[in-house]
Amino acid sequence: MPPLLDQVAHNVPHNLALVLHRALSKDPQERYPGIDVFFDAARAAAEASPRSTVHSTIPIANDTTRASVPARGHAMNDPVRTIALLIARARTALLGGDIEAASKLATVVMDSAALTRDEAVNAVIEMGKSFLEDVFHSRLEPLDRRVSLTDEGKGSLTQSQTALLQLQKPHATITELLHSASLPRLEALRSLVELEAQGFVEFIGIPRPRSLGPQLRAGAPAVSQRVPVTLKRA
Repeated sequence: MPPLLDQVAHNVPHNLALVLHRALSKDPQERYPGIDVFFDAARAAAEASPRSTVHSTIPIANDTTRASVPARGHAMNDPVRTIALLIARARTALLGGDIEAASKLATVVMDSAALTRDEAVNAVIEMGKSFLEDVFHSRLEPLDRRVSLTDEGKGSLTQSQTALLQLQKPHATITELLHSASLPRLEALRSLVELEAQGFVEFIGIPRPRSLGPQLRAGAPAVSQRVPVTLKRA
């Protein structure tokens, strides 16, 4: 692996150097899942540099992320604006039924939170925490599926992922595993989603069709109706 870019070019923010370093990983499983996710992560990391300071309030309501910030040049140069737009894109994807895209965007938002000390950025992420939980929750549904370990996992494990794997018991469901975890719920949800994506665990059960999206959750019947079928000899 090459050295971190900020060790060679000192004008490169460390957050951005970390994103580029991940994109150059020798293991494809450790890289970003797509160019759009890489772009969002790189832009968020560059704009969420600790050198930036923003004093603002960003309310999130009525399924719309609104950012109210002082003028500081182009809007996209504002890290708070960038995070707010990422959350808005994730919300649009989730409402449109694209749970995979919403999950990837939610991961970028959480990575940005880990890379910055900007209080305003962390504030908007904190206000969107319940929505981020909904994204990963939708990605894992139905939660009564059993969690099973596999031997096909690829990539390195985070501390949160390792903690979840150590709690895994035979025949435990997703809900039981999440309840037994001492991690914050958002971190536990995200870690379990990533463990499945990396192939360390698989969920056994009948999955909900992800193309239907979350809009069916409120109106769908709890028990599906059975339709009698009569077989006739040909």
